[in-house]
Parts: sequence; structure tokens; C-alpha cells
Amino acid sequence: VTQGSGNGNLGAALAEAAFTTGLVINSDIVMLASYAPLFTNVYDRTWNPDAIQFNSTAVAPTPSYWVQLLFSQHTGDVVVPVQVTSSNNTLFACATLYSRTNSISLAVINRAQAAVDVSFDLVDQNKLSGNVTVVTLSSGSLLDENSLDLPDQVAPKTSPFKTQ
Repeated sequence: VTQGSGNGNLGAALAEAAFTTGLVINSDIVMLASYAPLFTNVYDRTWNPDAIQFNSTAVAPTPSYWVQLLFSQHTGDVVVPVQVTSSNNTLFACATLYSRTNSISLAVINRAQAAVDVSFDLVDQNKLSGNVTVVTLSSGSLLDENSLDLPDQVAPKTSPFKTQ
């Protein structure tokens, strides 16, 4: 994702997240994926987007960095089939189970510029119960990006969620 991505905007990061759901779902075939380049000095850019921007005094992770981090921290060891129903076709999703703790991680990526009502069914899984935490990566515009002046304009936010 290099065209229309600015210096690494939310829209580009969401496209990468949608692609990554495919990597997770097909993890029996895809053995490795990498992100490059990782770092860029803001005064010597050679490629867009990079994951982390810096100068001699500050660092700003791009939204793409947060996508990579979230998938690395919230992907279990067993893929769980998931059926997602929504009011439009802008959603991508994958689910995984942490077999050691019997907890599930569900990633839902919405490429629309507005909120979407969604329901999902984790196939062959019992009803969710216990603590549910939502980690959201969003901003006011798909064109929003982080900079050295605004390093957290697009950053993950965590909130509790009640299951129905």
C-alpha cells in the first residue's frame, strides 16, 4: 500500500489490516510475512509508508505500526471460523483461539468511513462469557496520520465490552 497513503495514514493501515486477516485465516499455508521498511528519518524519506518515523529528538509510530503490533499481540495459535454479518461489504474479519488459556481474539476491520452495525458467529464455539476487551484503532478521517507533532493522533484505545 503506497499510493494515497501519505506518510502512513489510517486508510493504508486498514488496508494492511484487511490483508493481514487473510494471512491469519491462511496461516496453514502462509508461514511468514514481514513489514519493510521499518524506520524512516523524517528528513531522509525514501519510501512511504514506513512503520516508525523519527528524527533526532522524537519518534512517531504510524497507524501501520499499530496494526502490526495489534496482530502480533492478539493472534492465538488456532484459527477459528467466524461468520460476520453487517449492513455493508466493508468488513474483514478473522478469529483465533489461544489454546493454552481458551480465550479468543477476534479482529474486525471496517474500511468504511462510518460505523457499521455488525454481528458475528464464532462457528463451533460456545457463547462468549467473562471479560471482553475491545481494542480500537480509529480516527476522524481515513487520511489521518501520526507525525512527530501528533504522534498519537491514530493510536489504539482499549475499552470493556458487554456480550449479549
